[in-house]
Amino acid sequence: MKKLFLDDYRDPIDCVNYMYKHIGNANPIYLDKDWFIVKNYLEFCKWIATNGIPDIISFDHDLAEEHYSYDEIDAPCEQYEEKTGADALKFLLQICKQNNFKLPIIYIHTMNPLGRDNMINILNTYKKENAK
Repeated sequence: MKKLFLDDYRDPIDCVNYMYKHIGNANPIYLDKDWFIVKNYLEFCKWIATNGIPDIISFDHDLAEEHYSYDEIDAPCEQYEEKTGADALKFLLQICKQNNFKLPIIYIHTMNPLGRDNMINILNTYKKENAK
């Protein structure tokens, strides 16, 4: 089973405790040692292009220093130079849709509540629009 972890500074083990409130008893998955770790959008896209869609992906939202300003007035997402985890999720969904691939199991481990809500909305909209 291939597992992909997208985060600029955390490792999977760092998510064990706080992910319990989001995924319940599945949180020990973050103790597994066989995660592939990528640190940014470009690495994520290259990994998918080289290895295909993994079985599980865990997403962070904020992937660069510029993303750590939660003041939308000062740093609206459209002005970011570095892409976020939401962009990586959109890339994944586009690849799955274009190729009729089944979605992997998706976890969102970001600590950014606005980013989490945005990514959940993106995923739910995709599932609704592509329900078969």
